[in-house]
Amino acid sequence: IAHATTSKLTKKSGLVRSLYMPAGLWLLYALWEFIAMMQGANIRIDLLLIYPLLVISTLIGFVLWFIGKLRARLSKNM
Repeated sequence: IAHATTSKLTKKSGLVRSLYMPAGLWLLYALWEFIAMMQGANIRIDLLLIYPLLVISTLIGFVLWFIGKLRARLSKNM
């Protein structure tokens, strides 16, 4: 999803690539959850630490993506 939404604007602004980091973090989290389930772990540290960090990084990524999209649109109009 990050690549599909940023591929057209990637050359215009570096900020549109900001969705790659949250996407990578979510993939790492999914891998961790899979490994934890396979081992039978029931540690809910993710509710206290990982979820807030993922949400914050995702929100920052979307804000930076939106800023990059606005900049690209403004430079296109000029």
